[in-house]
Amino acid sequence: MNLTTVQLTQLKKLLQAEALQLEGRLADFTHPQGSAELSLPQHAGDGESRAQTDVLNDEAISQAERLQVALGEVRRALNRIDGGNYGTCTACGEDIAFARLQASASTALCIACQRAAELQRAS
Repeated sequence: MNLTTVQLTQLKKLLQAEALQLEGRLADFTHPQGSAELSLPQHAGDGESRAQTDVLNDEAISQAERLQVALGEVRRALNRIDGGNYGTCTACGEDIAFARLQASASTALCIACQRAAELQRAS
């Protein structure tokens, strides 16, 4: 691993803050009772209002799913820190540059492997 203790501490604090922020944003989607069910807008009853509400519900569900994915990535990065393998590409095993981790602390891939994964998804 190419990270110093200071860099690792800085990145861990960044990830912890990001996890708290994502958890807070996800909490905005849950019912006040704390259930895992999403709190979605209710429709007024007419066809147009129902269609608009359905679109808003779909957008809210999509946004909540994106937040859950991002939170999962952050938690996995924190687990890699605790496991001592943070900062190493999970695909090729090479070190991930500190600058890349500063830009995207939850990344698990080096730039080359990220590029390859994106090209594979695009084809």
